[in-house]
Parts: sequence; C-alpha cells; structure tokens
Amino acid sequence: MNFDNSLKFPGQSTTQKTTENHGFYTDLGSFLSELEIPTPTAVDVLHNLQKEPNGWQLASILLENSSSQNQFFGAHTFQIKISRDWNTLPEGQVEQLRDEIIKWIVEFSNGPNLVLTKLCLALTTYALRTVPETWTNFIPATLQALEVESKKPHSRPVNTENAFLEILTLIPEELNRADLIGSKKSQFNQELLDSIPLVLNTIGTFLSNDTRTDIAYELLRQKSLRCLQSWIQYGIPSDSLAPIFNRVLILLQRESTFEAATEVLIELLTRQGNSQYGNTLSESFFQCITSPWMKNVVDTCIRESNEDVASNLARLLTTYGEEFTEYIVQHLAKPDTSIYLEMMIGFIGFPGYFAEDQEISFLSIKILFTFQALYTPFYS
Repeated sequence: MNFDNSLKFPGQSTTQKTTENHGFYTDLGSFLSELEIPTPTAVDVLHNLQKEPNGWQLASILLENSSSQNQFFGAHTFQIKISRDWNTLPEGQVEQLRDEIIKWIVEFSNGPNLVLTKLCLALTTYALRTVPETWTNFIPATLQALEVESKKPHSRPVNTENAFLEILTLIPEELNRADLIGSKKSQFNQELLDSIPLVLNTIGTFLSNDTRTDIAYELLRQKSLRCLQSWIQYGIPSDSLAPIFNRVLILLQRESTFEAATEVLIELLTRQGNSQYGNTLSESFFQCITSPWMKNVVDTCIRESNEDVASNLARLLTTYGEEFTEYIVQHLAKPDTSIYLEMMIGFIGFPGYFAEDQEISFLSIKILFTFQALYTPFYS
C-alpha cells in the first residue's frame, strides 16, 4: 500500500477535538514522541485515529518508527482494523494489505518478539477473513510469500524460520478461539488438515538437525516444540505424530529443550489419551521415563531442591500414571515399574510443604493412591 504521513490529528479535524488539557498534536512527530512513553493523551488519540478510515495508513507509519513501543502499536493497529473495520477496507486493497503485513513480518522476523507476534496475529486474523474465498492453501502460500519477501532488501536481520514458526503456532490457537460457524469453520479446518504434512515436516526439520548447536538454533528448536504443542492442542490426527514422537523423547534429555519437550509430552498424553496409542506409546514412553538418565535427573533435582525441574518431571510422570494406570498396575513385576514407583515415592519427600511452597509431593501422593485403589481389586 502506498501510505503517506498525511494523518489528521484530532486538533486538525473539523470537529476540533481536544484532550483533557485542552491541547492537541499539530504534527506527527509530537504524537509519536508521546506515544513512545506512552502518555494517556497519546493513547487516547491513537484509539481515535484507529477508528478513522485512515487508520489503515496509521499501522505502517507506526511500524516505520524506531521505537519498539510504537512498532507494537502499529502491529496492533493492523490486527484491530482487520478485526473491527474490515468492511472499510477498499475491495481492491485486500491482497495489497496481505502483502504489506507479510513485508512487515519479514522486517521484524528477528524481533522484537512482541512486535512479530502481533504482526503474525494480524495475518492470522486476515486469514480468518479471507480463507478460503480469496486465499486458498494459505499456509503453504504464506511460507512461499515469506521466502520471496526475505530475498528483498530489509533494514533488519531476517529470520524467516522464526517468523514461519510463529505463524504456525498461532494459527491453530486462533482458530480454536475464533467464532466461526457452519461451512466457514469446516473449510478453514480443512485448510489446516491439508497442511499437516507441511507443518510436521517443518517442525521435524528443526527438531532433527543435530549439526547446529548455536543459541539461535536452540531457540528455534524450543519454538518448534511449542508449535508442535499448539497443533496437538488443535487436534492433529494421532497417526501423524508417530514419526516425531521419538524425537521429542530424545529432546527431553537436552537441557535447552527439556522444558518445552516436557510440555509437548504432557499435552500429547492428555489430549490424545491411551485409547489412541495403546501399548505402543506406553512402552516407548515408559522406557524413556524409567531410563538411567531420568532416574539420575529425578534423584539430582530432589537432592538439590531444584523445584523447577522437579515440578516438570512430577507433572510428566504423574500425567503418564493417570493416563496409563492399568498398564502400570498390570506390569508391577517389571523392573521399570519399580524404578517408576521409586521416583514417585522420592517426590513425596521433596523439601517444603504442600500448598504453602510446593505441589510436587501432592502430585505423587495422588497418583500412588490411584494405583493402590486399582491394585486391590485387580489382584484380588
């Protein structure tokens, strides 16, 4: 879009709106300076400008500013204009708006993260408006558009992978929140289902690359795991996850990806349930959580009173026990089961008092009582 800086501020309009102190902004620079703080007056003017037809122009003007605060307001302006004032956008500028947002996504693909997230939310909101009527295959089309745009000159470092993962993470979350009905929702769902192979391939590529150990790539792995968690929450078919499941178990053993992998596995267990996987998931997962590595980590975090690690592990092991209670009770004679129960009992002795400064001991007690309740009638 060919935007200019000819914004009319409240003090310049025919209605001569004024602020509480009876002043007004006579130029763009004054407005941007106070919005950077931001002052209540500047925020009030921003809200008024966003409601006007030239609010579409305001978004890019704010994004061009050097202040991250103003850049965030610019990205947010895109999102609220698409959400609230879609009908005020000239029909001939619908595709142009998409290209403008993608341009800014690439521009901020390496951060600041708050600005990037807001821009990706704006694009997702745009997709909810246009898919599939005027934008089909929008997920692969977005990837292609990002790649094309990334080859153009930009004033900031470009990180296309980071931007695409951010978009992929937000799409299923926003669809679950969106108030879509009837054929519109089913068509949008179909777009997501058709894109699952691309999504999993993209995530799998980042998770499987062991040649990169730099911090930037570790962050991409973490982001890939959060993206995977988002798609599991959406309801990705269980048979599509088999190739990537074992990789997540491996990443559980890496310090940089431990927390994110834990959240993925908990989500997988609670969302999919044992009915989807049966003994296949039970056994492979059980081998991981009763491995010498896991036993050592549990013993260490209890000994060192590392509440963050202990809490994650207690939640993970408890969730497994809740979903596969019968499997554990039926295999009490196995050495792995003894290791599992020993770790759960160890969590009971975690320093501190339940409900006052930790919940770890309660999680363990609860699942052990569950085993006991099932064990008595099962073996009698």
